[in-house]
Amino acid sequence: MPGRTAQLQIRVTPEEKAALKRLAARVGQNVSTYVLSRALPAPDPLDRVLKELAEGRDPWDGAAELAGLISEQEPESAARLLEHVSLTGLTPLAQNLVAGLAEDVARAAGMGPPSWTIGVPPLPGPHFRWPLLSLRPEQLRRTRVALKRRNAFDSSLPPSPPVRPLDVPEEWASLADHLTSLELDVEFYLVGGAAFHEIFAAAPRSSRPSEVFDGPATDEVAKFAAQRGWAAAWLADRARELVGPGGPPGRFVDAPHLKIFAAPAEYVLALRLARGRSDPSTHDLEDLRFLLRALNLTSTDTALAVATRYVGQRQLPGHTHDILRRVLGG
Repeated sequence: MPGRTAQLQIRVTPEEKAALKRLAARVGQNVSTYVLSRALPAPDPLDRVLKELAEGRDPWDGAAELAGLISEQEPESAARLLEHVSLTGLTPLAQNLVAGLAEDVARAAGMGPPSWTIGVPPLPGPHFRWPLLSLRPEQLRRTRVALKRRNAFDSSLPPSPPVRPLDVPEEWASLADHLTSLELDVEFYLVGGAAFHEIFAAAPRSSRPSEVFDGPATDEVAKFAAQRGWAAAWLADRARELVGPGGPPGRFVDAPHLKIFAAPAEYVLALRLARGRSDPSTHDLEDLRFLLRALNLTSTDTALAVATRYVGQRQLPGHTHDILRRVLGG
């Protein structure tokens, strides 16, 4: 702020002067500071960030500051600030970043997402804050769900707002506890009318793709369901009810070790190939066949072209070509 070198005098009555002193004292200010703060209030930080984004500020940089501002407040207060936001002049990427953060803080506050976020379509392709191929696996795994579902990936943002007690049926809470004990993460994806899941090691031993995308040899989710006498598709059905077309608009789950969300089909395909085993089960092959049909991909080359928008070709297992040819029949 530039130094204050000019003076401005105003005439007030003794009663008005006394009233101003009392008001200033209540907030720990002198009269001059108090009057100036009321006459020329500091710009709202949220409005300032949005204005800078509209003027060309780097969207990732603006989103990082916005996430920091949100983290300084209680989720309920931050959610109310973001209930009404102007996206005028913002790029599609900036719109999705702001919308994702607004949806995330609403989730943490136990509120529905702001209505304006529904009008922001997800990005048609992936956007990474850090474009180096070696950094993509970590971003794919560690980005907040609110941004993943919008095809924006940045694992360096401040942590998501504190999560309230898991607002999902008891079976999901018990599954999350079970995965915690095994040091595993699971992501459930809704693509069209289908539900998929991938299981990962919660703490990879290195940043190599083979470690980041590593998971157990057995399907611990299916095993968990079977031990409780649940039908094989039972959890998938519950996922569809929770966040699918019939569930609350914009609903998703982002809890420790458990993520459930509607995901871009291309994202799910890329992770399925990156996590692919050399000896996939019949069920795995059927899932992959569904994704390829949903994306209208009919050749190995086109499937790899989609997947490598998310991960580098060298980051895919060596048997990826063989698996795709097996599924596509070519």
